[in-house]
Amino acid sequence: MSNNMSALGDNEKYEALSIEWVDAMRRHVTEKAIGKPLDFEVVFSIEYTDPPQHLLRGKGDASVGYTIRVKNGVLEVLDGAHPEEADVGTCAAYDPFALSYRLPLDQYMRFLQDERPKLEAEGKVKRYGNPELIKPLVPVIEMLGFYSKYTA
Repeated sequence: MSNNMSALGDNEKYEALSIEWVDAMRRHVTEKAIGKPLDFEVVFSIEYTDPPQHLLRGKGDASVGYTIRVKNGVLEVLDGAHPEEADVGTCAAYDPFALSYRLPLDQYMRFLQDERPKLEAEGKVKRYGNPELIKPLVPVIEMLGFYSKYTA
């Protein structure tokens, strides 16, 4: 971990997709990736539409999101969705999808299993690209644990 990033504390919680939340995710992902091989390339992007106004970054965007990029052995977490360069991604309604991050992990997994198909049918979740491409990323970054632990 670089000198300008500190480890996350156990009691830290952030509003989903706030600047502080994305920064905490960056710290988490960077820490989890230490010593793990990054011998694959993928760009994974998530965009949430209709977030609370105070979460918008003031760049004229009507959405918030994040992108995880692994290229040439380097892992980056970017603020904002970058669907134009993504190999795989999701665009979803902030409410209820991003709000589900605060659920305990077992409830979040149940939400994904039970609610995502309904939300996709309603047009509130759109997935694109090849989800197989993120399989090597999942054990490296341990994202699911981040969501429930650090989302207020």
